[in-house]
Amino acid sequence: TWQPGGEFCKTLNVKNVGNETIRLKYKPPKGSFFSMDFPEAKTLSPGMSMPVRVVFRPVRLEPYDDYVEFVIKNRKLKWTFFIPVRATLSRVAVDVPESVDFGFAPIAEDTVRHLEVHSIGTAPVEYRWQVNVPFSIEPSSGVITDKQVFEVHFKPRQASVFVSKALFHVKDLDRSPVLFKMSGIGKYPFVALSEERVDFEECFPGESAEREVVLRNQSVVPATFSIAREESDVLPVYSVEPTHGVVLPGDFVALRVAFTPRALGQFSCDHFLIKTPGGNTTRLECAGICVGPRISPGGAADESATKIQFGETAIAGPDAITNLARFPTRVLRITNKTNANVRFQFFCDPTSEFQFEEAHGFVPGLLEKAITVRFIPRQAGNYFRRVFCVVQDQMPLYFDFVGTAFDHAQKGKRPQPLLFRHITAQRQRELLGLERETPERILELEADEEFTRRAALLELPENATTVVSSGCATFGQLEVCNQIFHRYTSAEDNVIVLSHEELDFGAGTRMSASAEKRVLHVTNRHFAKVTCTWTVNWADGQDLAPFAIFPASQDIGPGQTAEFRAVFRPRVDGVYYHATASAHVYLKSNRSFRLVNDAAFVPPFFVSVTLLGHTFPPDAEQFLPKANFIVHSYNAPGTSENSSKHSVEFPACHLGETVFSTAV
Repeated sequence: TWQPGGEFCKTLNVKNVGNETIRLKYKPPKGSFFSMDFPEAKTLSPGMSMPVRVVFRPVRLEPYDDYVEFVIKNRKLKWTFFIPVRATLSRVAVDVPESVDFGFAPIAEDTVRHLEVHSIGTAPVEYRWQVNVPFSIEPSSGVITDKQVFEVHFKPRQASVFVSKALFHVKDLDRSPVLFKMSGIGKYPFVALSEERVDFEECFPGESAEREVVLRNQSVVPATFSIAREESDVLPVYSVEPTHGVVLPGDFVALRVAFTPRALGQFSCDHFLIKTPGGNTTRLECAGICVGPRISPGGAADESATKIQFGETAIAGPDAITNLARFPTRVLRITNKTNANVRFQFFCDPTSEFQFEEAHGFVPGLLEKAITVRFIPRQAGNYFRRVFCVVQDQMPLYFDFVGTAFDHAQKGKRPQPLLFRHITAQRQRELLGLERETPERILELEADEEFTRRAALLELPENATTVVSSGCATFGQLEVCNQIFHRYTSAEDNVIVLSHEELDFGAGTRMSASAEKRVLHVTNRHFAKVTCTWTVNWADGQDLAPFAIFPASQDIGPGQTAEFRAVFRPRVDGVYYHATASAHVYLKSNRSFRLVNDAAFVPPFFVSVTLLGHTFPPDAEQFLPKANFIVHSYNAPGTSENSSKHSVEFPACHLGETVFSTAV
């Protein structure tokens, strides 16, 4: 750039590019603003050059234009050429495209085109855009030295045709502002699902089922979508991937829908909203139920074989361990109709009167498991026990065992054989609130036709098939679960009430065995006198058991409480001891079949207490047993992080109801 009053110099090089020597002479510009040295003739050999200095001395800020004339001679020719000499003012010039057309564009979405503007002048271009909505241009202002790429945005808010002109204001440009045309058509995007409801039906806990749903764009514009779960009050069991994206016109995207149930028996129904910025919304409903393996008691021919009758047998003598063959055995079956191995566990003492050949294990897939149970009574009397079988990821099963034991040495006191109809009659009396009545009163009630009619109409709670409000189980299944957690210390729920369910003797030694005693009270809420007989279950026999209860048998009058003493008498130091003491409580009149009226036969009551103790000295190191829980692992939808943290999941539950779950 130049300014008036200054002196500015440029050098012009003239070179002989020919093959002959020439003589060169120039004529300075005619004007007085450009000056040169005195024009002397110069001889230039081939390839030689000569510098020519031109000085510019402006006096006003205006354009200057002149020329320098060069005259060249050689031996044969003479010719002339002219070199322009100019001093121009700074000039701003830009090259802007005329228009941009967006065509069809989705409503409420930002569509972008690129615009390139070049500076074709000698001065930088200082600009500013003036644009009307729904168009916008970024950057909106700045300076261009060479070229600038602009982003032209089109974000329509309604379905219409839009034509607008943007003003490109340029400083010191003669024809500023420059007009730039923009046009576009706003269209609503429309996406639709191939199916709006995905029903996974049944799925096992911890397993994952997947379905594929197609999201199709049926409009002429791209559709940007996002997927969000509507429900937020429960943990998610469904996931949809991808959660966002763009579907081109006429194209589709495959959505992967996964169902990973968490709680047995729970029906899950979630909704996902698929939204576009243009307002198009569609809803995806996912439904499924978490079911466990199909396990049932009995074989293929009889799925209701839960009643096991052992009949009558003689009590076990000292040779019981070596002469097991003389005791009756029965086979119960568990059928697995699922194509997977299923764990099971019977809740029973392995040394009780009813001993299982296999109390825990697996039921093979699509097969049945036959388990042998042996009846080994140690005292004469009637025996009834409901044994529960806990199944992994399924509601528990139960089996009722009934047997009668007699002692050959007491022929006159042989007990009345116990049958399942006696058990059913007593359960019916319980439902009517008559479980504490004496046999004499029962005979009076049996003579009443109204009582007989009401009893015949009763349904046992464990047989109820009505589904609870939460839908996770039937009332009969929940009744079985409640019976598993039955407590013998509750005076409201039991005819025979214990003061303790567990007696912990703590640390003991062989020398202080006589001092380790605990008191256990048994209350008789029946209206008749009962006899309470205790048995400590131990593999080597009751005589070698580390625990004992005294007296072993005692009569308890109606409404009275008897006191028993539990003793810890270990024989080995450095050992943990655990045993179960079971009490068979029967009416005093049931001691002999001669005193029993079959129509008023009251089955025995069963209660048990857990006995604990150890023989580790206070300063001795104890090696505690270790156990691992096997639970299902769940990943939070859309992540790889385990969200279960080794927890047991329960199904949703209504207020006042109860739900159950299993852990291995």
